[in-house]
Amino acid sequence: MSYFPEPIRTRFLRAERCFIVISGMALWATACAKLISALLGQPILKLRDPVFSIPNRELLLLVAACEFVGSAYCLFGERRVRKLMVVNFLSAAMLAYRILRKATGFAGYDCPCLGAFQQWLPLDSGALELVLKGLMAFMLAFSSAFCSLESCLSCR
Repeated sequence: MSYFPEPIRTRFLRAERCFIVISGMALWATACAKLISALLGQPILKLRDPVFSIPNRELLLLVAACEFVGSAYCLFGERRVRKLMVVNFLSAAMLAYRILRKATGFAGYDCPCLGAFQQWLPLDSGALELVLKGLMAFMLAFSSAFCSLESCLSCR
């Protein structure tokens, strides 16, 4: 028996499922953008990443693989709480990367998160950076909130 009435619990679970699907699709979209960009071979991808000191191309491929796995689990996995933890982990890792990138004092080029894909979008790099940060904050905040509320819902 939960502390929450059934209608509230049902709405909560519906919102949680919707968030997981949106997050999974966002991860899939950004992973596709990274993969396409890595395969196109832009000159920026030959430069070394300021945080990990590996070529940007290899980093994009590695992150795209992680995002594809996370997306697949969000869309096809079975356990809701684990899906939320995957979203939470990936969004926290993105936040940590951006903090580390800023901490290195690097100012050479914008984050190649979407690689060549950025050139095809009708947004300048500042607006796109804001959209990506907003998406990351949305995923981190809501996955954290849903994980916390999930523990309240399971209280007996």
